Amino acid sequence: MWTIAALAVFLTVAHADDCGQECKTDVDCAGCGSSGKCRGADTVTKICVDAPSPFPEAPKPSATAIDWPEIWAADMFTLTYNDFSDKTKTQNGRFYYDFAHQRQLQDFGKTSLLYLTGSEGKPSKFYFIAFGIACFYVETKDPLTHGGIGIPRPNFMKTCADMHMASYIGREKVRGEWADHYTCSVNYDNQTIAFQTWHGLGLGVTALGLPIALSAGDSKPTWQAPRLTTTWYSNVTTGPEAVPESLFAPPKICIPIPQQEVAAQLGSNSGIFSKPFFDEAVREQAFQFLQDVSRGPEASLMV
Repeated sequence: MWTIAALAVFLTVAHADDCGQECKTDVDCAGCGSSGKCRGADTVTKICVDAPSPFPEAPKPSATAIDWPEIWAADMFTLTYNDFSDKTKTQNGRFYYDFAHQRQLQDFGKTSLLYLTGSEGKPSKFYFIAFGIACFYVETKDPLTHGGIGIPRPNFMKTCADMHMASYIGREKVRGEWADHYTCSVNYDNQTIAFQTWHGLGLGVTALGLPIALSAGDSKPTWQAPRLTTTWYSNVTTGPEAVPESLFAPPKICIPIPQQEVAAQLGSNSGIFSKPFFDEAVREQAFQFLQDVSRGPEASLMV
């Protein structure tokens, strides 16, 4: 027979997945943790979070989100809305971030996405690898600026704050751990690109400042920039040993796909990684922010 306490625990766990779902009001988040709230800086990234009260007052919140480590890896779980429907896709995998060598890997087991930033005149490349054998890649050179596309800088949220486009949302629980929640929202020409990050407070298994979650949204989604994706991180490790060199070696046989061909298949003439910024008015207003965020002036910021 269920006791009241056991039933309460079961209900909390059973509804835990409601956190991260898109929402419009707090009513939509009744099943998220013990105190579901609808939070976000705009309609693009509003999701359900667990915001119980009282919350711990120490350590004091940072003025801006704490920078990512330059080298780290973590288990990841993603929830994605590709378009404006309510259909979602979930994936489990391992995330590897190595800013020191300008590379990033999302390993989902059967498939993986690998980014290698170009240097010394070599183009940046984005690889799609299936079953460790089949491999396709595109050169992620921006067709308008001819600049390389890099991975996000560790301080991309601080850059947004310096431009007065970021906000501190508050202290929340993310999968049972207390975290500080920050947002970055870039609005221009009827388009919004927004990010939310959560870093640990050091009160659980995650050390102070390490990433716990990231949410990213685009009001004009494309195939490579979904409308809304939220990623939860766990088992975070830092340092060179967390990102073995062997992980970043694509298969020896990899088929190149010309940008023009991909763009034509997708009904776009803007290049696969610059679609959100093809319009000149949009590009001009977003250029400075994107340039500061990443080595390349047209950062994808896909994480």
